[in-house]
Amino acid sequence: MVRLFGAPLASAALLCGIALVSASAAGPRPAAPTPAPNASSRHGYVVQFAADNSLSSLRLAGAHVSRVYPELGMAAIAASPEAVSRVRQLPGVLHVSDDLGVQRATEYAIPAIRADLARKANIVGKGVTIAIVDSGIAAHGDLTGAGANGSRTRIIGGYDFVANRAVTINNDACGHGTLVAGIAAGNGLNSNFSGNPIVHTKRTFFGVAPAANLVNLRVMDGQGHGSVSNALAAVDWILKNRVQYNIKVMNLSLGHAPMESYRTDPLCVAVKKAWQAGVVVVCAAGNSGRSVPADPESAPLYGTIHSPGNSPWVITVGATKDMGTMSRDDDWVTSYSSRGPSRIDHVIKPDVVTPGNKIINLRQRGSYLEKAADRTNLIPLAYYWNRKPEGKSPEYFVLSGTSMSAGFVSGAAALMLQKNPTLSPDTIKARLMLTARKVWRQDGTTPDIFSRGAGLVDVSRALICPVIARKPALSPWAELTSGGVLIHMARSIEGQQALWADQALWADQALWADQALWADQALWADQALWADQALWADQALWADHMVRADQALWADQALWADQALWADQALWADQALWADQALWADQALWADQALWADVSNKAILGD
Repeated sequence: MVRLFGAPLASAALLCGIALVSASAAGPRPAAPTPAPNASSRHGYVVQFAADNSLSSLRLAGAHVSRVYPELGMAAIAASPEAVSRVRQLPGVLHVSDDLGVQRATEYAIPAIRADLARKANIVGKGVTIAIVDSGIAAHGDLTGAGANGSRTRIIGGYDFVANRAVTINNDACGHGTLVAGIAAGNGLNSNFSGNPIVHTKRTFFGVAPAANLVNLRVMDGQGHGSVSNALAAVDWILKNRVQYNIKVMNLSLGHAPMESYRTDPLCVAVKKAWQAGVVVVCAAGNSGRSVPADPESAPLYGTIHSPGNSPWVITVGATKDMGTMSRDDDWVTSYSSRGPSRIDHVIKPDVVTPGNKIINLRQRGSYLEKAADRTNLIPLAYYWNRKPEGKSPEYFVLSGTSMSAGFVSGAAALMLQKNPTLSPDTIKARLMLTARKVWRQDGTTPDIFSRGAGLVDVSRALICPVIARKPALSPWAELTSGGVLIHMARSIEGQQALWADQALWADQALWADQALWADQALWADQALWADQALWADQALWADHMVRADQALWADQALWADQALWADQALWADQALWADQALWADQALWADQALWADVSNKAILGD
């Protein structure tokens, strides 16, 4: 089942279950049509094709073709075990995967990533469209045109893949997609009433890109459950319609446990195609970061990044908690935020972090998520009204999770694209990672790289960053060797030279000499550090004077002295992380409701 980093979808075929089928008619066919299996014996699969072939070969093999994704070269099928064996042997079929399930995974948060400065400069996402692939979007005043007189909705298109009909608005029984849309693009209309001479509200809940347009692609049901096949349909729809609606950003605050490499995972393959077509893909990391799901004080659990966030192409976002202050000086990564490296491929994730804990934004009244929290996530009207009215806000509520964090980065990408519409997805990713704060706490401590990636997003710095990515900005990857764990920067996981090794990029002295930009530590600056040394095992590396504390990304002694992370055999030597099926096949980890914690108080209410 595909889940939002929140609620489950009823259809097991939604996110993970798209079957990609080769349309090629070349090669031998079965001697005679095989009867379709009865419904009780069928299972959902996604088939990936090498070329355009006739779908008749799938039917002749005994599969029922439920959906075709022409932009992705895939199809969803239902088939018996015998029939899927025949499908795997068909000429032109590249790969067959299970149709898995997917699940859903601001007033303090906006200043924490310095997005408020962009709004003051009138950089508000105008003209950019963000596709929200989620549980739907409700009609809400904060998603209308700019200003108190705005009445035109900014939800300009969409499709409901659960109901299988064209619906653009007011189809979110879960409440998850509406809140994510508000974080990315809400304009704060319903918390910004004013009159002369009385100002009625004292807090306004803005989204990051309050003038951006939205496309509503519903792939999850009223409880936040979905399937890979529906999610694939949404990506296919975006590729077909991206020019018509000017879709530049796709937000996927949903995911599933990775069961295969990102190279063959249908959803990862799909988002790579969207990325290469010019769409910035933003994914939630997942909410599986606790070793004991119900215990916020339990040790962090590494290797828990969800698909499609495990793809090195996309921007994967983890969650921080703001400690209830306007300053980021005391923020930390939440206990539930999923940690890297990615399962199977060992991609270093998340790429960046943003606030995700106890975020106030758009409420869909009566939704599943407020019922799941027993309405304890509702906020009093008095919290943002100057006069002290009784009762709860009908417009806003609180939710926690990396789903919220992804919404902030989608909004940030829209701001960058308003300022410069020619930016590629790789340039946007590189700028966000390069300008992210590596150490943002007043006490100088910082979470480890598998918890915070390149750091806490700083929108104002990303907007002035001059870097242009001339190579793919694939996330770095880690390799476990007999000498320790290597981090590969010069060579991407796909074999080509990586962006981070591009001398033309790093030779820009204006970038690296700008102390105002890089005074808190450069991202990939020290070549001695990133030359594929045994990063965690070689003590000589960290004692070496060449690794200067003012330049090295991971130089903080509080990070490297923590034996619990770097020396603990449970992380680095344990085959459960690097190879053993015991971790990844364990249903207690991947099938349990604790994995998709947004639907329970464990993540809804936050740390």
